[in-house]
Amino acid sequence: MSGFTLFRRGERPICLGARIGCRQSNDTGLIFCRNTRANPTGYVYRGEDVWGFGLWQSTEDAVAFSGQVKQERERRQQEFLIHQQRRKQQQIAQ
Repeated sequence: MSGFTLFRRGERPICLGARIGCRQSNDTGLIFCRNTRANPTGYVYRGEDVWGFGLWQSTEDAVAFSGQVKQERERRQQEFLIHQQRRKQQQIAQ
C-alpha cells in the first residue's frame, strides 16, 4: 500500500480503533476512515472516496490550506486586473 501509512488499532485518530483499515495519505495528509458516525475534535470531514472511506483533514491543515487558496485567488485576480488595464491602454493608444 504505497503512498499511505496504515494506523494500528490504538493509533486511529478518527474512530479510535472502532474500524479497521484506517490510513493516512503520505501526499496530502488526509486520513481515510470507514467510521461514518465519527465526530472527532481537531478534524474536518471532507467527503467520501469511491470505496466508502470518509476523508478527514486536520483543522490546522484546513486553515493553512484555505489561507493558501485565498492568497492564490487574490494573486490571480491581481494578474487579471493588470492584464485588463494593459489591454485598455493598448486600445486607447491605437
